[in-house]
Order: sequence, then structure tokens, then C-alpha cells
Amino acid sequence: MASESAPAILHIGSRRSDLARLQTLMVAELLEQEMGVRVECHYKEAPGDTNLKDPLWKMPETGVFTSFLRDGLLEGSFDLVVHSWKDLPLAEEPGTTVAATLPRADPRDLLVIRRDAVEEIAASGGHLIVLSSSPRRQFNLTPFLKTVVPGVTSVLFRDVRGNIQTRMRKLMEPGMHEESLGARPHGLVLAKAAVDRFIRSTGEEFRDSRELVEGYISKCHCMVLPLSANPTAAAQGALGVEVSTAPGKEYVRKLVKALNDRTTFEAAWKEKEILNSYGGGCHQKIGCTILPRQYGRLMFLCGRTDGGLDLLDRHITPKTPLLEDLRLGEGDPPPLQVGGAGGLSLFDREVDFEAGEKLMDALKAGGREVGLWIAKASALPSSPPNLIECINDLDIPVWVAGTTSWRQLAKRGLWCTGSADGLGEQEDPDLSSIAPGLKKWIKVTHCNAGERQHIAVPDGEPCKETLGTYALKSKYTPESCPSDLKTATHIFWGSGSAYVEALRLSEGLVDRVGPRRGARGFIVLPFLHAT
Repeated sequence: MASESAPAILHIGSRRSDLARLQTLMVAELLEQEMGVRVECHYKEAPGDTNLKDPLWKMPETGVFTSFLRDGLLEGSFDLVVHSWKDLPLAEEPGTTVAATLPRADPRDLLVIRRDAVEEIAASGGHLIVLSSSPRRQFNLTPFLKTVVPGVTSVLFRDVRGNIQTRMRKLMEPGMHEESLGARPHGLVLAKAAVDRFIRSTGEEFRDSRELVEGYISKCHCMVLPLSANPTAAAQGALGVEVSTAPGKEYVRKLVKALNDRTTFEAAWKEKEILNSYGGGCHQKIGCTILPRQYGRLMFLCGRTDGGLDLLDRHITPKTPLLEDLRLGEGDPPPLQVGGAGGLSLFDREVDFEAGEKLMDALKAGGREVGLWIAKASALPSSPPNLIECINDLDIPVWVAGTTSWRQLAKRGLWCTGSADGLGEQEDPDLSSIAPGLKKWIKVTHCNAGERQHIAVPDGEPCKETLGTYALKSKYTPESCPSDLKTATHIFWGSGSAYVEALRLSEGLVDRVGPRRGARGFIVLPFLHAT
């Protein structure tokens, strides 16, 4: 890609922190290996790194982690700079622009709770103390954590500053706690992307930080927080590569744009636009995340504006006209829900009373290489009485279908790692950093679900073994089919099993139901619950 205006060496600017340097080297290596250019990285301390007393939202200026780097671009000291894109002000300023990003890391937040804090929480009457300075996290997670962390009755947030290593020390090391604040904190909220990048790093220069983060994580209960309850800061998990817009920097802009991941770029930019429409900034109690998927674009928005307006928006923008046709029109009747919580039930259940013992044996035999996948809360057996205690003691990943099941299981005392957030089993849990030994999921569901399914599991064969804990028994015959099912023209299917059973019960169902009559198949879409 040589040209007369091409500099012999590209100078890349970045913050000095370990995470910032790690992220900068990701861009530098791509430029060297894929573009064949020489680079030099320059690291500087950010004002936001030196003032560790004030929460970011209390600082008077914007761009406390980024403005000094932008100044370097304008002065010509750097050819490009690499940021955590979420740190950049929502509105661009003249003279520079974000020209590219790399594929996005996991945008979700991660809650880590000291394992030795479980007894402290119980002794306090269920009062959970969590470290985070983010108004967004504090607002959205206060009600959510009370429902998904076993035994918790109230949540108190305390401000915390510093890099990821410092914040983890403040959680884990008693000597880092200020006694004047009261009881030690029990938990800490972090960007999962930061944890993933440290633990997955390979450079010798990051060895100390990698081992510190890995060591602390191994001593914590980890919860991957769902976007439906806790959408993230705009562009969280994405890198922003900023360049000068000066005419003499055209070569640099073209070079950087060749690295751009368009899907990530468009999603992050849209998130920035949405938050900017509400005023933006670190002081806002608003999260927004966009997930591009094969079937369309998912959008999660949750929080409260400065004016006191509560925001809650979760929707899908379909990618094809067929999906758009699935939307209900003004004259369409409300859909009949068949299957799922609160829907028309087509089955009776026949419980396998030996399933709990089978599950315990399978989990114990698998050790650290297995995780437990729960299709719905009621699929986890209620016996033997010590089953949940056994699962908690094994300290294995526990993944559930959605937040409703998560809440129900937390009431039973089960510590869950996270959920598919109602988006389906094709969503990768992405747990290789916090569960590095995981090779197989044991999925508890109904006996009719099939003996073996596949799911992407890091560091091992992509397998999920099914353990049936109950059987589905048909409640109806075609002659006794419920009248609602016989006459419905619009149906929301709560499960694939319900769909198959309905076809057996109601002759001509596919010719009668939906916006396009006569469909011989159906499209599975996530259903974004409002609660």
C-alpha cells in the first residue's frame, strides 16, 4: 500500500494503562501483519488515570481519557490513536474522526462476588455491597441484583476508581479497604471485555496483570449480566481508532479504514447516536446496546434521563420483508400464546424422580469440565433435597434460558452464571475466561428434547448432552383440541414442542395462521420480554 505520502513509520498514541496498551497492540499487530507497515506505539498518562478520587461523572470536563490523545493527533505527534470507544465523547469534534474499529468483544458487564463474602451477606441480613462508580450500573442493577443473587434483600453501591487491577484489589484484599466506609464490599462490576482481553492475552509484558486477574476471578462467583436488564455504555467492548481529518492524512485514513469491522462500527455508532439524543455523558443513568444478528438487529435501552423519564425499549428490527410481515397490524387480533409461561398448555408432565440423582452423579463425574444448562427453572429437579447445595459447592457454570428462570432459581438458592436472555440457545455464553476448563454442557430439559444437541463451547468439542428430567404427555386428542387453538389466526409459540403438538391436534393450522397463509415452516425469533 505504498504511496509518495506514506510515512515510513506510523506513530500510534494510547493511554499508558496495561489494558490500553494491550488494545493498542491488537491494532498495531494488524497494521504490521496485514498491511505491512511499520509502527511505533507511544503511551501517555491520561488525566482520568491520575485523578482517582472523583467518580468520572463528577469530573467537569469530557474526554478525561481521550482528549489529550486527540490533541496529539491535531498537533501531528500521532498518526492514529486507539481508544476504548466507550471513553470517547458522544459527539465528534472538528479535526478528527473515528475511522475504524475491530470486531467487538463481549459488550456485557460482569459481576464478581467474593466467594468468602457469601456468609458475610447472609450475616448482614442479605445486604449486598457492590463497587461501581457508573450511574448507569447503579440505577439498572439495584433492582435486578436483588432478584438474581441468592439471599440478597438490598443492594448498596459504592464508588470505586482505578484500573481493573486496582479495582479488583479493592474488592479482594482486606488491606485495601477503608474501614471508615463500613463493611467490606462483596462485589464489583466490570466490563467483561476487559476481563476477557487480560485473561486471553499472551504477551509476556502482561503476564503479571493476567495472572492477577485470573487469580482473583478464580476466587469469585461470576455473573454475566444480561443486556435486557443492564444494557451497556455506548460502544462498550469496541475499540475506536481515531485519525486526523487533515488533507495530508488521507493515506492514514485509507489504511485504517481497511481494518474496519463494518458491523461493529455501525452498531457502536448507532448506540452513540441514541445516547446522545438523551444528553449522553458518564453522568447518565442510561444504557444502550445493539446486537446485530442473522435475523435482524436487537436493541436494548434501559435507564432514566436527567429529567426523570424512565426508558425501557427492547425490540427487533427484522432484516427481511418476511420477518416484517410477522408484525401484528392494527386490525389483527392479539396472538394466542401456546406453550411457555402463562400460555395455553398442551401437555401434562411426568416427572422422573430419579433425575436429580442422575444429574448429581453426572456433574460430579464431569468436574471442572462440565457446566449445567437449564432449559427452564422447572426442569431442575426438586430432589434430592441437597441438589442445589451440591451444584453450588461444585462451583461450575450454570446457564439458564432467560431471566425469568434465573429469578426463580435464585429463590431456590442456586447461584447462576448467566442466561441466554431469552434469545435462544444459539447465543454463545462466551465463558472461556471465567470457566477455562469447560468442555461440555449437561442440559436439563424434557425427555422428548433429543439425546444430543450442539452448541459452541470454547476449548473443546461443541457438545451439549441432554438429561431429561420430565416427559411431556399429550393432554388432548384432535377431537378434544381446545377451541382457542382451532380458531386462532395469530399465535405466539412458547416452544418448539408446542408447535409440533399443535400441528398434530389442529388440522390445517398452517393454512390458517399468520400473515402469510399456507406457510409450511416457521421462523424462530427471540421474544424480548418487558420484565
